[in-house]
Amino acid sequence: MYRVWQSLTVLALLMFVSSSANAYLDPGTGSMILQAIIASVAFGLLTIKSWWYRLASLFQKKQQKEGDEPLD
Repeated sequence: MYRVWQSLTVLALLMFVSSSANAYLDPGTGSMILQAIIASVAFGLLTIKSWWYRLASLFQKKQQKEGDEPLD
């Protein structure tokens, strides 16, 4: 059991050690991020619209079909 705790401690300490990554983000990456944000917003709005119409249809009067008796 001591060996497991020792390994976990070493792993935790290694997670806090950082080195410089020298990373580069090209313009294509920025446009992909922007596209993902716009798509997420559009999906959210479409979902809200869909649920709104379902909710509104529950409270609307049922329309009378031809040949049916009138609704009172």
